[in-house]
Amino acid sequence: MKKMYKHGRAAIGWLISVLILVSMLGGMIPVMAVEEDAAAVQEVSAAGAADGENPNGDYYIYVPTTPGGPAIPFAFETPRNGVVNVEFDVTPLTDSVDGHIAFNTSKWTMAFTSDRKINIILRPNGTFAANDNTSTRSPEEPIRYEKGKTYHIAVTIDIAAKTYSATVDGKVLAENFAFRNTNPRDIDDIGVMGVVAASGSFKVTNISEKLIGLVDNDTVGMDEEDNPAIVDGFRVFRVGPTHKFKKVQDVIAMLRPGDTVEVDGDATYPAPIFIDGQFDGTEKYPITIKGITKNGKKPLLKTYNATNLVEIDADNIVIDNFEIEGNLGEVLARFDHDYVSIQSAPNSVRNNIRNQTSYRGIFHKADNLVVRNCVIHDCRNGIMSTDIGSGDILVEYCEVYHNGVRNTEHNLYLATDEVRNPDAVARVQFNYIHDALAGNGLKTRAARNEVYYNWFENNYNQSLELIGPDPGLDGDTFWTAEELQQIVPAYGDHFLREDSDVVGNVIVHKRGSLVRVGGDGTGDTSLWDEDWISVVKHGPSFGQSYGRYRFVNNTFVHFGTGDVSAIRVEFGVESVEMYNNVFFKPYGNPLTVVDVNTNYDIINYVKWASGNRQIKGANNWVQTNAVGVPDETEWTGTIRGKDPGFVNYRIQNFKLRGNSKLIGAGIGLDQTVAEWPEWKNTLIDWDTSVPVVPGEYTGKLVEVHSKDTSFPNPLMTLEYYPVNPRTMKATKRADGAKINIGAF
Repeated sequence: MKKMYKHGRAAIGWLISVLILVSMLGGMIPVMAVEEDAAAVQEVSAAGAADGENPNGDYYIYVPTTPGGPAIPFAFETPRNGVVNVEFDVTPLTDSVDGHIAFNTSKWTMAFTSDRKINIILRPNGTFAANDNTSTRSPEEPIRYEKGKTYHIAVTIDIAAKTYSATVDGKVLAENFAFRNTNPRDIDDIGVMGVVAASGSFKVTNISEKLIGLVDNDTVGMDEEDNPAIVDGFRVFRVGPTHKFKKVQDVIAMLRPGDTVEVDGDATYPAPIFIDGQFDGTEKYPITIKGITKNGKKPLLKTYNATNLVEIDADNIVIDNFEIEGNLGEVLARFDHDYVSIQSAPNSVRNNIRNQTSYRGIFHKADNLVVRNCVIHDCRNGIMSTDIGSGDILVEYCEVYHNGVRNTEHNLYLATDEVRNPDAVARVQFNYIHDALAGNGLKTRAARNEVYYNWFENNYNQSLELIGPDPGLDGDTFWTAEELQQIVPAYGDHFLREDSDVVGNVIVHKRGSLVRVGGDGTGDTSLWDEDWISVVKHGPSFGQSYGRYRFVNNTFVHFGTGDVSAIRVEFGVESVEMYNNVFFKPYGNPLTVVDVNTNYDIINYVKWASGNRQIKGANNWVQTNAVGVPDETEWTGTIRGKDPGFVNYRIQNFKLRGNSKLIGAGIGLDQTVAEWPEWKNTLIDWDTSVPVVPGEYTGKLVEVHSKDTSFPNPLMTLEYYPVNPRTMKATKRADGAKINIGAF
């Protein structure tokens, strides 16, 4: 285990792991907890009215314990205006429940903590309550609940007055209670219902509004005695319409290391799925949530209003073979827009679209997360990591597309916590990452990035943006280093190096540059002149990597016509190495191959960690008219030509023709790591004693140095060709195959 901290519960987690291991060695894993939870599910029955009276028929929402989790939201079939009446039945399934049933507008994603404008509560003390603005209130004469008994709740919502009233079996629970107003969001409809149980469990039946995305939790499969099954000493839960567990949330609180959850395909399941930090797997025995393809279809995790679809706060989790779809398609339809027109919309419209769109398809918050064989689309960020808490992440054989509304959002936006998980790696391999609607294909702030055998295509800004961390960010404000160090003393050290190894990828683009390395200007503190044209005094920026970058056997193709760059080098960088790459731009102006920003009057100028430009490479192919090509003191064996000899670049077949000069023209991988002299330099760091305020200079001089002189842990074998974007398969190279230039 390489983590240093984990929610202050390392000792408890260790004890649980030992007990589980002992149980496994004994040949039988205790299933008492499973039987208890299964019994709670089995006692649920669907006694709804006929469909004509009850739009949801016999369906109901089973709400299991979700410690620390977000609400599961369901959208109304049609958002309601004016005065809205909603009725439903609630049945507690345990003696004590900490449960919430909330309502909100259709025009905002629902994170639940501050979005429960109207909130009916089951309190752990056995009584009903409701929110009056931010206060929790109960009637003077308490309305009590009992396990297994059903209570009818009627809610009347006056949208214009921003008030609601509620009764339980005719008894007044709330009378003209105010909407929660911690967020100044306009509410002109009611369109979403959310449920969550922090402890205990309950069900909601006979809902008077038709709910989109509601899972049918009827009695089919409730007598399934071998669910979970024991396979090779480990538990396998089965989830789907014909099983007693109807959605993934039904089993989360039961999971232990080594468990597998198999989810039937050709069915839709509600998001969010939240795996709390107390449900860690182990490195040897991870917890696997796996979709089972049926009729050619993966299981679909879908939301109409959730902020995050899959949120992982537990270590050693595998998410395999799901389609994960946000609500961007539905939001665009409300604005009479399509995917192509988002960036041409006015800022006010784009902001409204963004506010209503799911934030993250997968939210990576812990160590050793694997995302495999998934399709992720229609969110603001397809996969996003936290700056504090995240560790290793492996993303492979995934298709990620149609994410992003504004330029701060991306198909993949990764990071690693360099204090809690100092050796963490973000590995992205064998993926098809394309058509980001804003931002980048892959933006990463991880300590080490390994980007292997992917196909990047038509992302909005760069396909790759490889930069440094920003642990000082908290929403739109900055923490001081001192405040960060109160969390963990090691936070606030600026010059930790972030490295990236980029091997065997196809990167196809139509606009802007293909790759940016170094930094993005996050929280820059430089002083500008009064006209904001040039920098008067350079201050530190968050987000600089001062890192080492290695590009080997990649195919870079740009179909634009204007002035564009293949690799932009900006902000803090130590070195850039390039071997066996092909750079091709068939139309328009020449391609700038390596674009090093040396304009000291803007914040983007490159700050070489050593004080000197460090670029090396060999056997790269560039066009005859290309500019920004390093000379023979930096690059050796450069080949120039008009045509690289692709089979047919017009249809994006970048394999090499038999007469291509790129065949066999690469150097061996044992020659693709440069050796650099030792160096030391003085750079600007931030002053840890004062807050970092954008626009105010707070820098100080620090000495940095390098004693290790070569790229760490490079990939030294070319085993595969890039993933095929049509089949999502990667072909293994033949043993002893020639080292060509490019990815094929």
